[in-house]
Amino acid sequence: MIFSLKTKLLFFLHFVLMTSVCCISSGQIIKDADGNLYTSVKIGKQVWMVENLSTTRLNDGTPIKNVVQDEIWANSTGPAYCWFNNDPGNKNDLGALYNFFSVETGKLCPSGWHVPSKAEWAELIMSLGDSNTAGARIKSTHADYWHNNIVVTTDEFGFSALPGGSRQAIGEFPMNGDSFAAWWTSTRYNDALAWNHGIYYNTGKIYGGHDKIKCGFSVRCIKNK
Repeated sequence: MIFSLKTKLLFFLHFVLMTSVCCISSGQIIKDADGNLYTSVKIGKQVWMVENLSTTRLNDGTPIKNVVQDEIWANSTGPAYCWFNNDPGNKNDLGALYNFFSVETGKLCPSGWHVPSKAEWAELIMSLGDSNTAGARIKSTHADYWHNNIVVTTDEFGFSALPGGSRQAIGEFPMNGDSFAAWWTSTRYNDALAWNHGIYYNTGKIYGGHDKIKCGFSVRCIKNK
């Protein structure tokens, strides 16, 4: 049987936790509303999930609409999610892509966790060093994902970022979706836009910007203080 990268990681961390709990400073196992399991890592004073969120329900059990058709995605005005390229096979390693309506429910992450704000992302970047090198320092070193990567990646903080791609506000998936990762913050820019951060295969930088709230981006959850 062939296990995904995420499954192998969870098996390994479960073994470590069971055999040497006293020595682990991070690596808490978290469960979402679907029963999906996640691990965590402490970076600076923050605790982040190591995987992108993949839940199909809010933490109160409310289902999130899975939207496949481009036109329906473009016209959605409520919480929606999809898998990159509408391929459920991307769930285990890349997680789901959510529109900002999902983020704004305040219930997307498991209880005790939340979608980080723009300020919390800024704190993460400061802990990583600076925005010019932060991207390279959080990218997964797994060779199967960052194709044509011309920047040396270290993943020295254990964030293990993978190229989860995105979905455009018009519902289409970009052709180069396997070359970047993008995550929502919980912070709006205005009525039509919200802040996000992203990294790309050909640079060590981490970028911040604002995009339409109907876009589909990955989500990384951060633990409540």
